[in-house]
Amino acid sequence: MKKIIAIIIFANIIVFAQKSNPYSFFPSAVGNIWEYYDVLFGLTKYKIVKDSILRDGSKFIYFNSESRASYRIDTAYNVYKDPQGSNWLYYKLNADSGDTWIVDSIDAVYGWKAIVKRKFPSVVFGKPAIIMQIYYNDMPYDTVIYLEGWSEYIATGFGEIEYYDESGMGPQKILLGCIIEGDTLGTLTSIPNKKQNLFTYQLYQNYPNPFNPITTIKYSLSMSGNVKIIVYSILGKKVKVLVDKYQSSGEHEVEFNAENLPSGVYIYSIISNHFSSHRKMIYLK
Repeated sequence: MKKIIAIIIFANIIVFAQKSNPYSFFPSAVGNIWEYYDVLFGLTKYKIVKDSILRDGSKFIYFNSESRASYRIDTAYNVYKDPQGSNWLYYKLNADSGDTWIVDSIDAVYGWKAIVKRKFPSVVFGKPAIIMQIYYNDMPYDTVIYLEGWSEYIATGFGEIEYYDESGMGPQKILLGCIIEGDTLGTLTSIPNKKQNLFTYQLYQNYPNPFNPITTIKYSLSMSGNVKIIVYSILGKKVKVLVDKYQSSGEHEVEFNAENLPSGVYIYSIISNHFSSHRKMIYLK
């Protein structure tokens, strides 16, 4: 009897997958709220505060109190990130496993590409859902290369549920709970306004990444001392010294503006009396 029930449940999930609306991968109603645990920023909350319909039928989505649209959703199931700026084709909501597209062009040979690695039925916060894993990386237009990119997992009825760094860093952002069209799912907590001081040596991943043309580099120091933050090209050439001074213990951040530099991968390093580390970042015009 239990086996029969399990088969029925699985069959229902498959039917749900076949009938799901592609737009349900990106719930876009005003008032929707998502809360994540972010490795860099801790607990973070996103809320759709307004939208606007354009003449071509597409829709701008505004998160939190941002002055310009965070996303644009068109009538062909495409979702563009930062549509009034970088305008990356970030999601194709009707894509299937193996489908690829160009997120943004870099040069005549390379582009920032996305590929749907898999699409499968699952259960999220007790509800049946279809999950789409989308892998992103810089690669030749006619080739798929799995190296040190990242994957985003989006689910019907939920949107983004996980951001996973494929370079070995693992999950970087995980959905804890959400309110979708008035329905509360998962666990929502109150987020304190004050930032926590971690007081450990740490060089965090820049944000946003990829970026155009400004990104923020955040780091923390467990002891006061002389600190250098230096940006290098992928070939090891020094590009810019962002910080070179004595700093107290605690959290710090600095902006990097790559406006006059070519698109590509850059390395940023921290060097202090007791600590050194480096990370990659990607500049896409």
